[in-house]
Amino acid sequence: MKDYGYVGDRITTLNSRSVPTDPLVLSESYYDPFGNLDCITKGAGSGDDCNPDDDATDAERANLLVDYDFDGLDRLKEYRSYNGSGAPQKDTDYVYDALSRVLEETESQPTRTTKFLYQGLTNQVTKEDQSGSSAKDKEYSYDAYGTRVSMTDVAANKTYTYGYDPHGSVSLLMEDLTTTPATVGVAKASYAYSPYGESNTTLSKKETGFSDPNPYLYSAFRSDPGSDSLDMGRDASVGRPPTHRSH
Repeated sequence: MKDYGYVGDRITTLNSRSVPTDPLVLSESYYDPFGNLDCITKGAGSGDDCNPDDDATDAERANLLVDYDFDGLDRLKEYRSYNGSGAPQKDTDYVYDALSRVLEETESQPTRTTKFLYQGLTNQVTKEDQSGSSAKDKEYSYDAYGTRVSMTDVAANKTYTYGYDPHGSVSLLMEDLTTTPATVGVAKASYAYSPYGESNTTLSKKETGFSDPNPYLYSAFRSDPGSDSLDMGRDASVGRPPTHRSH
């Protein structure tokens, strides 16, 4: 269960609990002067907890849950998350090209770097090259209308075809004919979503033992593990506006 509080169109508070019998957990959101989400704290926190110094202690960060750092063009430059006691969990950095497309994403958990290649001047990602822990290279193809139609898991030499729901979200992932004919027509994974793009874990299914390599989900945007967000900057848990896109 989640209850949101707003000031204007900005989410400022979130009361949440996993099951009705759990106590409510309060978090608060703070914004920079340009309207970007600056940080998320526990209920006891304040805007002063945003952007801690690199040498800040765990105790000094005890109220901080997530911290965001944006560049001069309002693009997410660094994402940092904490465990609720001040200890760091994730630290992810982003590098952009002149068209504000993400060129490189470096994650601390797991330790890996992803480089993105695009189709000409478009935002259509044609390849993700990963290095480091849990690395998995992927290639993508598109139809004449710019819709992503397939993904190839390079290391596994498997190609998957996308199916979409009426809202343009990925609803189905099917193994392609050209890789393993014996599994033609077998759905490897199906997806369902909440209104803000969180996975509906009750309705979403995948084949037993299938390690799903697909990062593109709600509204066909990329689910970014480096910033726990959708569309590499749009937080699916609170529905905040996108800060940068790759689709």
